[in-house]
Amino acid sequence: MKTDILNAHFINAIKEKFPQRTVIATRLAEILCIEKEAVYRRLRGEVPFSFAEAITISGALGLSLDHIGGSIPEKSKPFILKLVDFIDPNKDDLEMTEYMTKHASSLTDFTNTEYGAAMNMIPVTISVKYDHIFRFYVYKWYYQNFSPTIVKPFKEIFPHPEIKKG
Repeated sequence: MKTDILNAHFINAIKEKFPQRTVIATRLAEILCIEKEAVYRRLRGEVPFSFAEAITISGALGLSLDHIGGSIPEKSKPFILKLVDFIDPNKDDLEMTEYMTKHASSLTDFTNTEYGAAMNMIPVTISVKYDHIFRFYVYKWYYQNFSPTIVKPFKEIFPHPEIKKG
């Protein structure tokens, strides 16, 4: 059955995130706020993870449900529930930013090209080219996604250098 296969892929993706197998159950119990025994039943495949549990886990661990579900990257544009970390990005953050920036830049290769988007802010793909605008974008992002009690002045906000390579 397709559900069993998806659940098995999801369990394998979770296990890949933890080099030490002993930590998996404890971490999942914390994420889902359930007992370890319930986590063990899910990891053994006796009880499948619910969709809500899969979303919660994938958000906490940075897993892509599109990838786990077997979508073909060349033919799909996944909806990503995780925000890009501009200060301390991981490999996926860097790849996603590079992809978006290259895609936007490639539009200039064609004559008479028009690109339209309805947004409430300057897109990252454009602002990344302008140091102060991009730093301001990251400054706003920092305060929207981190505790407002951690005060960091604008002059100390610098995105990771790899983010700007795209």
